[in-house]
Amino acid sequence: MTDLLIEHFGDIVDLRFTADMESKLDTVEEGAQDGVTVLQAFYTPFHEQIVKAGTAMEKVKLQTVLTGEKCPECKEGDLVIKEGRYGKFIACTNFPTCKYTRNQETTVDAICPLCGSGLLLKTSRKSRNRTFYTCDRKGQDPECPFINWDLPIPDQKCETCGSYMVMKSFRGKSYPRCGNRDCPTNARKPKETGKAREDGK
Repeated sequence: MTDLLIEHFGDIVDLRFTADMESKLDTVEEGAQDGVTVLQAFYTPFHEQIVKAGTAMEKVKLQTVLTGEKCPECKEGDLVIKEGRYGKFIACTNFPTCKYTRNQETTVDAICPLCGSGLLLKTSRKSRNRTFYTCDRKGQDPECPFINWDLPIPDQKCETCGSYMVMKSFRGKSYPRCGNRDCPTNARKPKETGKAREDGK
């Protein structure tokens, strides 16, 4: 894939292009050049390269990776790992006759806070490739309902409701918070109105 990009977009993937573009954008910020003119000078030849590559670039065939499992729905096809718009997923080789699919799962070195079994990391195709955690349901409770966007913190309980704690990541920062959505500590604080701020002075 890298070789194809170098062959058809050699000037774009060159580090000198990045440095030159940064320099031009600096001049735009300083007011020495017009931003539209700079972008137009880049986009016109770039668009021509895309059109040309659409016909000349060799199509890349992804290697089929077997999971070693039979399809649980049709009982005939093999399950393979495929690449979709939102990442990798598992599908049946009998597609389109069989439309069985599921998220690709990755084992996580962590313990389910509800039943003590293992955890799986999955990717949501409906939430723009966002990852989440679920119980692997291989322990005492085959119907364990655990699911959370955030990884549980081992051996930590919420001081308010007694539920498990998770490590929340938001805007580049990580901090512990209660995994129970209904916990009072997770209640959204009401936004202050202008009058309320004035009254608080």
